[in-house]
Amino acid sequence: MRRSQIIKLIISVSLLYFAFRTVDLQSLLEVFSHTVIWIIVVGYVFDQLLVVVQTFRWRYILYALQIKPTIRSLIKVNYIGHFFNFFLPTTMGGDVMRYLEISSSTTKKTELLSSIIIERFMGIFSLIFMSLLLSLINISLVEPQFYKYLYFIGFLFLLMCVFVFIPSPAHRDVTVKYIGRIINKLFHVWDSFSIIGNNRKLFIKTFLLSAVVQGGGIGVVYLFSLALGLSIPFSVFMLFTALIILMSLIPVSICGIGVRETGFLFFFSQLGIGSNVILSLSLLTFSRLFILGLVGGGIYTAQNLKKCQKN
Repeated sequence: MRRSQIIKLIISVSLLYFAFRTVDLQSLLEVFSHTVIWIIVVGYVFDQLLVVVQTFRWRYILYALQIKPTIRSLIKVNYIGHFFNFFLPTTMGGDVMRYLEISSSTTKKTELLSSIIIERFMGIFSLIFMSLLLSLINISLVEPQFYKYLYFIGFLFLLMCVFVFIPSPAHRDVTVKYIGRIINKLFHVWDSFSIIGNNRKLFIKTFLLSAVVQGGGIGVVYLFSLALGLSIPFSVFMLFTALIILMSLIPVSICGIGVRETGFLFFFSQLGIGSNVILSLSLLTFSRLFILGLVGGGIYTAQNLKKCQKN
């Protein structure tokens, strides 16, 4: 195991210890004993539909870049990506595997990488937009002490709008050692967003599909909160969950483990909810990823068994 992976594993374990240190197993079992199971099952089923929607979003971007894999192969690759999220840093680690699975069937490696970056970017962009819009529409339900989170979300939204709608500078070549290399790479990433900014139809399609994926995902977690007997205004719930998702993208842990639980505790404890209930909700949220990963692991295993049989 690489040193960086070991460090991330240590961070995940440390954050989990910090989150669960004051909660005993009995209190968690007590919360789960009163959970409405059928709501949880509905959430798990809905997650499978979201994978299909996510697949169509990626397909639209790939087709715009002249890469044309089948829907069936993309669904498999998306599930496999969920499986490998458990072994690679952050909740975006599976994107590496998605790239590797498709790259063998196309010569357009750069375009393929751009499609994954754009897809992820549009997911975050739609998430921030919906969270900001819903919070502003229902501003009376958002406590004044939470306004600082709205300011932060608003700043991110404006920054992302720059990448989408403003072309990157035409002439640039930063030669400063180390820093220049990073800046130049950022310019290359900025360039890749031109396909979205210059194609209104593609932008609308990917934005709407991203809204379904992100909003649906948060909707599933909200269903889990209802199953636990919580009653939180959806606008506040979405604001907090969006911030937790953004935290999980920070590459300091494995699959966002530990960061996600700490985020749930930090934000939802401000609503006066007990730690045992908050962590129960966090565990249910993780169970979504676990089930998607199980399906992906099964697909990946079956795929490799077929290859072995052919050889």
